[in-house]
Amino acid sequence: MTTGRVRVGQLALGLLRMSRWSLVLLAAGASLVGARLANVALAGFCVALVAVANGLLSAASMFINDWHDVEEDRINRPTRPIPAGVVSRRAALIAAFVAYAAAIGLAVVASPTLGVMVIGAGLVSAGYTFWLKRVPLLGNVAVGLIGAFPLWCWLILPGVRRDVPLVLAASCLLYIAGKEVMKTGEDAPGDRAAGVDTIATRFGVPTANRFGSGMVLGAVVTAWVPVWWQVASPVYVSLLGLSTFVAVAIASLSVLRPVAEPRTSRAYSIALHVALFVMLVAMALGVS
Repeated sequence: MTTGRVRVGQLALGLLRMSRWSLVLLAAGASLVGARLANVALAGFCVALVAVANGLLSAASMFINDWHDVEEDRINRPTRPIPAGVVSRRAALIAAFVAYAAAIGLAVVASPTLGVMVIGAGLVSAGYTFWLKRVPLLGNVAVGLIGAFPLWCWLILPGVRRDVPLVLAASCLLYIAGKEVMKTGEDAPGDRAAGVDTIATRFGVPTANRFGSGMVLGAVVTAWVPVWWQVASPVYVSLLGLSTFVAVAIASLSVLRPVAEPRTSRAYSIALHVALFVMLVAMALGVS
């Protein structure tokens, strides 16, 4: 009995790690930010359902990605739950289907229109895992599209505000896509071994870092548009200034040190995640 409980506990912790729980929370939080920016007329309960649905969609995408990318992860990330033997591929696949189904169900209850949007986002996510990942840049843009989905999914609803939300969603899309391009340099060894075609494997790690850094910087510049439109408060300017500083610093370091050790690459990735989180807080608190 004790051994069984230990295994269940290990499986649960492994699935939690696979879900990238911090990204799940980020997706849920971004959903609330997107709803506020768009002045969504749905009841608070329905907005909360969509936020949870987008968090589950993020988790499902991670489950199916790790289920598929075992060979690459054995080289690039051998401590991940599946290569480490903590979670089986079958368990990861079941978790992906359950999370996808739950996400669609919750979104449909909140709004049938948003339910269809979540289905579409899930298909794009699956398409990335099975095909788009092997198409340089297009796969990275697909990740950005899904990553920014919690912000822009509301724009299909009638009567919502679209100008500022669309600009900020585009900024997040470009930021996430650029970060993913930079990440192809970190993943290059495993991707080459598995025959995955990325910007880093085709053009080299320095090119991937330069191109991805340019996209991140472009995203940060786009995020300043609300200031130009005079719909941003001093809080937005202060927080976005901090986020801009971090993004510029990491982009510059990534170009200057294109072949970083895994620990350094991980630190860069965490810093970019923090900068994105600060951007979302700025959007939540500082845009009128």
